[in-house]
Amino acid sequence: MLGAERGAAARPPGGRGNYSVEYDCAKLVTRFFDRLDALNRLNAAVRTDRSALPVATEQEDPWALMTADGSWRRNSATIDSRTAFAKAISGLPAGLITAHLVCNLLVDAKSETSAAASFRLLIFSATAENGSIPVKLGPPGAILSTLAELTMNDGTWRIKHIGSDAVFHY
Repeated sequence: MLGAERGAAARPPGGRGNYSVEYDCAKLVTRFFDRLDALNRLNAAVRTDRSALPVATEQEDPWALMTADGSWRRNSATIDSRTAFAKAISGLPAGLITAHLVCNLLVDAKSETSAAASFRLLIFSATAENGSIPVKLGPPGAILSTLAELTMNDGTWRIKHIGSDAVFHY
């Protein structure tokens, strides 16, 4: 009975409400960081320097999930284009592998075409010697408090802006 009451109270009258918006946006945020980590694993596996990044396909490219005017505030710099994104990634240490874990994700639908997400980002990183995976895991590098603005563009959810501030660093 408690589960039925909770389920009934959680749904707005008349259907799903904005649950589908919130679900789609949660997938978008998670997919962005999954693609970022996959790109870093690919780079570590195929070479030991980052002088020439492999070109990610549309299905692999994290930046493809951004709007045309999207931005990502990362550390103290703002990345605002695919070119700037590639430059930032190529500047990372050779063999770097990352794991960005999205935790405590809350998505609030502002409308059918606009949403905001807040979450903690737990970041692990290590260097793969000669591209050798798996790597020995150390403590997390940081826990970040992150906010994202999400918008519907041509029927597809995209990230308009994402930015983080350190809560903990090691």
